[in-house]
Order: sequence, then structure tokens, then C-alpha cells
Amino acid sequence: MNIEKIKTIATSATLIIIGIFFVLPASASALTSFSFDVPEGQGASNNEFYTGRCVRADVLLDTDGHDAGGADLIINYSNTDIQIVESDCATPATTIYEGASEASGDELFDNHIFNNVNPSSITLGAYNNFGNVYNGSGVYAHFYFLVLSQSGSYDLDFDFTLGNTLDCNLSEAGTGADILEQANDYTLNLVPDPIGDLPYITDQTPADGATDVAVTSNVSLRINDDASGVDIANTTITLDGINYTSSGPNSFSYTCHTTNFNRVDYCDITINPSSNFNYGALYLVDVDTYDLGEPTANHLSVSYSFTTETDNDSPYIYNLNPGSGATNVATNSNISFNIGDIANPGGYPGLGVDLSSIQVVVSAPGWGSQTYINGDSEFNAIANSANDYGDVYDYSIEINPESDFPQNTIVSIQVVADDLSSPANVLNTSYSFTTTDTDQPICSNFSPVKNSAAMSSNGNIIFECTDSGSGINIDSLSVLLDGNVYTSNGANTFDYSGDASAYTITIDPVNEIVSQYAFEVVIDVNDFNNNSARYSYGLAAGTGAATCEECEECEECDDCDQECEPETETIIKYIEKESTDYKDGNCQDLESSDTSPSQNLTESASEKSIFIKTTDPTSFTLEKINEMLVGGENIEVNSTEDQVIFTGTASPDSSFTLMIESLATKKQGIGSTLILNGMADQTGNWKIAIKNVFTQGMHDVSLILNNREDGSQLDKKRLSQFEVKTKKEICWLCIVIIFLVLLNIIQFLTRNSKKNKNVANQ
Repeated sequence: MNIEKIKTIATSATLIIIGIFFVLPASASALTSFSFDVPEGQGASNNEFYTGRCVRADVLLDTDGHDAGGADLIINYSNTDIQIVESDCATPATTIYEGASEASGDELFDNHIFNNVNPSSITLGAYNNFGNVYNGSGVYAHFYFLVLSQSGSYDLDFDFTLGNTLDCNLSEAGTGADILEQANDYTLNLVPDPIGDLPYITDQTPADGATDVAVTSNVSLRINDDASGVDIANTTITLDGINYTSSGPNSFSYTCHTTNFNRVDYCDITINPSSNFNYGALYLVDVDTYDLGEPTANHLSVSYSFTTETDNDSPYIYNLNPGSGATNVATNSNISFNIGDIANPGGYPGLGVDLSSIQVVVSAPGWGSQTYINGDSEFNAIANSANDYGDVYDYSIEINPESDFPQNTIVSIQVVADDLSSPANVLNTSYSFTTTDTDQPICSNFSPVKNSAAMSSNGNIIFECTDSGSGINIDSLSVLLDGNVYTSNGANTFDYSGDASAYTITIDPVNEIVSQYAFEVVIDVNDFNNNSARYSYGLAAGTGAATCEECEECEECDDCDQECEPETETIIKYIEKESTDYKDGNCQDLESSDTSPSQNLTESASEKSIFIKTTDPTSFTLEKINEMLVGGENIEVNSTEDQVIFTGTASPDSSFTLMIESLATKKQGIGSTLILNGMADQTGNWKIAIKNVFTQGMHDVSLILNNREDGSQLDKKRLSQFEVKTKKEICWLCIVIIFLVLLNIIQFLTRNSKKNKNVANQ
């Protein structure tokens, strides 16, 4: 289709449409026009443009106060001198842009038709919807073109003849009359880029000759061109042997600045290398670029250089566990930390840590000092991160000492390590933590021994308390003895010697201990870390050892190496089965007696039988008043002809103490407490059988559970109560006499009955 035909179709169609929609009367016109605006030329004048440049041209419409219903545009050009392109200045265009922007919304008219670009002309028709008009001046359309030749003067021509409705025209709303009065052509001056006007570079970062450049740096620069502009598509930058271009596998990022409608006066370029630079290395940057006007003649090739930093930072440790200054650390803790080689400041990897150089020295008082290195069984190293050079710059280190640390002890750690620099940067740092104290104080060496009858009326009670951790808080130690509380600085005080690691405690009771009297001793003690312990046990004061001269019934004794036991003694001694049984008035060999409080009294857990002196040999009966189950332990009290039998259950293999208090004698002010130690068997069952040693009345049974480690009291539970009654003997002689008397009475009555019958018969 030729240009004249396009003109005819476009104009006719527009006028027909406008004539249909607009019926307003015509008005006189002044100067209505089409014109070009291609400002700010790139050369010596506003209309001078260098070969190869991309230029924007605006088509302006001025209705000069008239109401326009539509317009037709026809531009003649030669595509041998310029090429119509899209806004990217690279893609050949087939249409132009309607209005002042690429996006829709600012067009002068509602509808557009016949938008077309061919090798010799540009056409665009426009019209409004019914009722709408355009009155004013604005950008009717715009387009971009590339300068292809150096032809000098070149015209952008409107196809316009005044009064001709088949070329450029402006249709008046209502009448459809062509009111376009002029169309101003535009002359371009297409000239070559001046030879020798080369691009140049500025704003290099790092700058030319820079030193101590961070290895993580990017490379950036600006390429400038004051004439036709920078040809970014044909720019290459070589860094460390790698060619970077505007596109492709190794590309730089860029932003080009445009003036004078797409004149590229400079481009900012950034290269982000895929890996960090090497430390202490010289780097060369080669720039190869062209301008857009004379790419052959105006070619820039330039080089500059910079030097990176050296690795001068020592390794360091972090993530300490236990932390520096930590307290209450478990004695079996491992020691772990991270060791890294990081630039400071910067926070990026150094050359790496020399694993073979790491030494960890651990020391503690009472534990010693140990040095751990890579390869030791207690030394474990895990590589976490490697740098761009393939070397590890971060390790996790864990030390697992063979033995636990002492309690409440400062543990010191020294870490020495090199990095992979030459010469090496050396780490030498120390820190410490304090272990915890979780063990209770321990009291031992009791005198008199626990649960014994060895207390004398005017004797002292002595024991030792030790603590291997934070030490014993002597102010926390209290002793309940015979109803009185003794402390280090209270109303009743005890004497002590030693230090916080070990104290010897001596108590001189304020009251004289009554002979044949049993009482309980309760010791409470804390260490400085608030670990507490309680010891509870019984003591009794006996009548003392009788000499042969004092014991009338001991005349059989040949010497005083033997002791007598008076018949009235109520303190109970436990005698092994193979020893001599007790007989009133006879001496007992002390070597065959076992007075130790640790004597196992449980028949199920020991082959020993227990023989206990009976103070009341008369027969008795036993009534169990009540029985309680507490915490899984229970007890039963039964009797035979001359024995009281205690049976029950407890934790398997646990030790315990039975405390039997005679309530009747206790009310009378006489202490009467029997203490029996025992141990449950593997099934938790136990049994203690003793001869009757109980007076008549009520008896209370309590179970004391003991700590298997040190014998301290864990808990005391009242479990049962029983009553002892004297068993009445039967008087068999009296029964015989009564029987004989009754028999005589019966015989007497029988004889009298017979006599009475005989008398009656007579």
C-alpha cells in the first residue's frame, strides 16, 4: 500500500467518524499546528546528533483554542539515515508511542487507529468518544530513532498541504472540518563523533595504586564520553584474568546515565568477584571500551592496579562452654569453644587456623595440669567453615578430660594457636570457671559410736564433719542433744577446731546424762553452697562396768579383765549365736560380745540370731493396738511364748533403724528407748526377733531410714504401737481342790437323796 493510499484511508476514516459523533457548529480557527521537539543536540548545536546515537523525538499538537474531535499524522523519513526503534534503542519499531510516555493514560484522544511504521513513513490516527473533545497543546505522540549516517542535514517532514484532508489534518468537533493550519518540519544535522574524542574512566574504587585493600572488596569505576556516548554493549573489563562484560557468564552490573534524550554521557560499572581476593596480592584492572559515534577511532584501552591487605589478625576463641567466669559448673563437664580466624574489622575469613598449632592447657588445684593437642583421644576438632582458598578458618574444639574436676575449684584454660599467615599471627589467651559443690557435708568418727549404750553420765560427744567442696558453714551446724540445741555461738555452744574443710566438734552436755537413759542426737549441717545433711541416731547411758569387788554374784570371776552384768541392767547387749548365752549372775567374755551399732539384726539378711536379756521373765501377752503403712514401708508386731517379733518391708538392701519407746515409763520421766539396726534383703523383706525385754504398757515403734552412703538419717516414720500385758498363770491345784469339793458335795447330796426315799417307803 503506497503512502497516498494510506493518507486517503486514514483521513477519510477519521473524518467520517468525527462527522458522526460531533454535530456542534464550526468556529473560526487561528493557528493550529503539528510540530517536532528534538531538544539538546549532542554536538555543537541543539540539532546536531552524532552517528550511532539514539534520540527521542516528540510530536506536538496545538489546537489553538479549538475543540478537536480527532487528528491524523503522517511523517515522511528515510530509513537509510535513521532507524525508528523502541525505547530500548535496539529493537526496530513497528509502531510509535501514543502520548508523552510509554505507559497509557496521558494520550490527547480516546482512541487511536492506523499506528504504523514502515521504511519511509509513520502514520497515526486518533479520535475521541462521543461528547469528548480536546482543546489545548501537548504531546500527540513520540518515537526513538538511531542515527545511521553522517549525511549532515536531514529533515523530519510532516506530509501536509493546507486544506488537503488526505494528509496531516485536525478535525474540528461538531463539523468535522479540517482546521490544521500548519505542520513545522524539523531539520537534523547528522554528524560524525569527533575523532580523538575518546571515552575516559573516573571514580575507580579501589583507586589506582591503592594498598591495604580489603580482600572482600568489589571493583567499581565510571566510563565517561562527552560526545556520542558510551558503548556499554562493547565494553570489557579484565580483572585477575577474568573478562567481565555487560552480559554473559561473567558479567558486571552497570547503570548508564542519559541526557539529551538517551545520550549516554557515563556508565557506572561494578564487578563483584565470585571469590575474595588473596591477601597481600597485586591486582591489575584492564578497561576496554568504545564510544557510539566512532567505535573504531574512539577506542579506549587503559589499565590500573591496587594491592590487597595482609592477614595481620590473630585467631580468637568464642562460644566458650563453660563460659569465662562461669560458676556452679558440673565437675564432669567437657570444655568446648570455637576458634576462628576472622579479619577485624571486617568480619570476613582470614587465611585460616593452623590446627596442628592448637594447644589447650587445663589446670585446677588438686587436679593438676594437662595439655591437649590435635590427635589426643580427649581432643576433638570439627571443621566448620572454609575460606575461598580452601583452608578452614573456623573449628569447634571439645576437650573431654579423663577425670572429673574437684568441687568448688577454679579451673583455668589457656589456648594457644597460630593462623596460616607467614609469619603466623599467634593467639595466646586464658580464661577460667568455677566448679559446683553438690555433695553434702559428711559427719563421721562419732564418739560414743552411734546407737550405742556407751555414753557415760558426764562424758562428751565428739564427731567430725568434713566437706570437699565449698566448705562447712560452722554457723549453720546445730546439734539437738537430750532436748537442748547446741550451736557455735548460741545459748548452748559446742567447741570446734579445724577449718571449713574439716571440723572436730566437741559437746559437753549442759545436763548430766541419767544412767540407764536413752536419748536421740540430731545433727544438722550445711556447706557454703547450701548443701545440707542430717544425722539422727540414738545414744544411751548404761550403769557402767562393774568390778569384781562391786559385784557380789561375780565371785566366780578369777580376775577383773572380765566385766559383770548386773541383773538389773536394762541396757541391751547383742550377743552372737556362737557366744555364751546370758545366765543370771555369770560373767560374760567381752571378746564374744558385739556392741557395735552396725550389727546386722535382720535374720533374713544375716545368719546371726539375736539373744537379748529378759528383764521380766514372767509370761506375757501382746496386743497390737494399730498398724500404719507409710511410704511403702510397713511393720507387723507379733509374739511367741517369750519373744517379740518385728517383720516388715522396706527398699531392697536398705538399712534402717527401729526405735521402740516405752510410753508408760516415758510418762514417769524415765527414759526407755530401744534402738535396733537392721537391713532388708534383696526382696525388701526383713525380720527382727528378740526376747521379751518390755515392761507392761504401751510401746511405740518408729522406723528410721538411713542413707546407705554415710549412715545419715533420711526419714523417720511412726509405724506401729503395741501393748504388753502380764499373762495370768492357771492355778491347777486350786482347780483340783475345787473339783474334789464339788465331787464330795455331789456324793453327799446323792446319799441324802437315797436316805429320804428309804424313809418315805417305810
